[in-house]
Amino acid sequence: MNAEEMSEFRRFFAAMRPERRVQLDRIGTPNNEAAVPFMYALSAFHKDFVGLKQYVRGFTDELDTDLRAVVIVIALAHLFAGTSIHSSVFAQHLRIPPTAPARLAARFGDKVHGLLLEERPGYWRTTHSLVAKQILLELLTPKEGSGTADPESWRFALPDWAETLIGFVSDAATGELPIDSDELLQQLFIKREVRHDGDKTKYSELIATIPSEARERVFQRLTAEFPEEAHFWAHYSRWQSFEARDHFAARQSMDKALQRDNSDPTLWHMRGTNVRRELYGFLDAHRFQATTPEDRADAQTVVERLAKEAIGDYNEARRIDDRSEYPLISTAELCLRVIEWGKTVYTASSYTQFLNRPSSQFFAELLDIAEDSADAIIELEGDDKESRAVAQVRSRLKGIYDDYNGMIQGWRNILDKSSGSKTAIRVRLAHLYGLRNGGWDTATKADISAAMTLLNESLLDNPTDPRTVRAWLSAGRHSGVSLNRAAEVVSHWVEYINSRDALYYDYVLSALSALNGALSSSEDLSRKVTLMRSRSQDFEQKRTIFDWVGKHEGLGQLINKAQVIEWDRSIAGSDPSALRRLQGRVNTISNPKSGTILLANDVEVFFTPSAAGMLAGQDNNVAVTALVGFSYDGLIAWGVERKA
Repeated sequence: MNAEEMSEFRRFFAAMRPERRVQLDRIGTPNNEAAVPFMYALSAFHKDFVGLKQYVRGFTDELDTDLRAVVIVIALAHLFAGTSIHSSVFAQHLRIPPTAPARLAARFGDKVHGLLLEERPGYWRTTHSLVAKQILLELLTPKEGSGTADPESWRFALPDWAETLIGFVSDAATGELPIDSDELLQQLFIKREVRHDGDKTKYSELIATIPSEARERVFQRLTAEFPEEAHFWAHYSRWQSFEARDHFAARQSMDKALQRDNSDPTLWHMRGTNVRRELYGFLDAHRFQATTPEDRADAQTVVERLAKEAIGDYNEARRIDDRSEYPLISTAELCLRVIEWGKTVYTASSYTQFLNRPSSQFFAELLDIAEDSADAIIELEGDDKESRAVAQVRSRLKGIYDDYNGMIQGWRNILDKSSGSKTAIRVRLAHLYGLRNGGWDTATKADISAAMTLLNESLLDNPTDPRTVRAWLSAGRHSGVSLNRAAEVVSHWVEYINSRDALYYDYVLSALSALNGALSSSEDLSRKVTLMRSRSQDFEQKRTIFDWVGKHEGLGQLINKAQVIEWDRSIAGSDPSALRRLQGRVNTISNPKSGTILLANDVEVFFTPSAAGMLAGQDNNVAVTALVGFSYDGLIAWGVERKA
């Protein structure tokens, strides 16, 4: 079709379906081979177009056996992977010599013009996803037998054709799997759709469409043809665990995946989820059957082993990549599920009664892990709204604390009688003192003092314990802790582990000391900020302000973002009463979106000149005031105003 004819068809069908104008305008760009009258009708009426079946049948009835196979595989790739497929994949099937190019256009002739499209040299797809679906319906639905065929019967041929596609790709791969072929197989068999609620579907669309009883042989063929592909083994393992419930086989397949790549956090997370699924099956099977003390003890032994194994796998996934909340959510959910199971099996009337038992130490440790996971998620969320899964975890966690006073008394008794390490119990108790007040900023002086006593005792035993230091810094903001003491505590922590939050507090305390007149080195602060930025360069929330400079003294001048959560930063002059304005001078204005301000002791702070109405070459060295926040990317000035 020429340009004038295409324009006329667009006008004609757009008049009938104006809401489809965008789709109609796309026809013929960038490839005019798709510009046939049929495509205008299909784009206009979409699934309501009644001529689709007859149109496709007019092509498929003329195809020989070899070309039918090619068309089916191209349709599979387009419908289920949304992509084209290279003609070299069909070379062996079409008996084309290895040294000769696989020119499908010459092989097809005019037989598929309007059905298939060479969108770029050598890459073929169908002209429309609805055409791809209709091709499969026409060519895979059984033609023999009496009566009307089941409209879903075409699905029963999918396993065979999935294997055929795998075979074609394998035949064409002379060595390492080409990138485009690997992406095709990943899209077809591995990658799962992310739904609107953030959850993923169980399987890829193709695997989900294949009848469940035939899925295993597709995974078997995939791993047999490409035994070095770790993710193929991992997803075969996932199927064995999730659908076949063959946990032994699932472990074997996952071991093969990790033997090929043990540095992929996704594989470790999948392994942990397989073990968690095995654990959940055991919990369900032994919820009411374990009736004697011996049965309960035996069941708990298995539960402890599986829970620790799964948590270990999730921890490994997080060690490799600590930017994802999925291992944290999975860990917290597992811990809560096991605690809930324990309360039921041991017939406790409340969680307080259950967790206060000296023999429930394992379950109390799981509560600690769940709390730590929930706290770590806060860092990953930044200013984003919490997900549904995170909200559910926090709601379930809150439900565990059915009697704060009773829990505190019970764990106090356990602490007094304990002869081993007391760190975990002390941190747990300190956390409870904050929880029963609704947070440290509303806690009583007595509870803050009790918590700090416990945490200081833990620091004496182990000054590098991350859980103790984090809890100490949270409670310490409300107990008059000096900046020097806080810096001392953090210095031990940051030497022990270079976690994001350790490096964050290290630079924040140096900055606060400088802002309060300490004779600290600007070079030392700059070095710490650089370390922080390097550690957080791929962190999505690195620009989130987690804390602000407040009006109190010592560590108390560090105001957490949760304390000013109601503040609408878009409203000028709406400074929260807890925050303190600092004085400084504009140092640099690189462009409208990037500048720096120098505060006391040459502490450098980023600001956005355009938001403050300031221009390069005009407002350098202007005296200003600003609220100052701390992010993983350094200090940020907010609400910058010219000093009156």
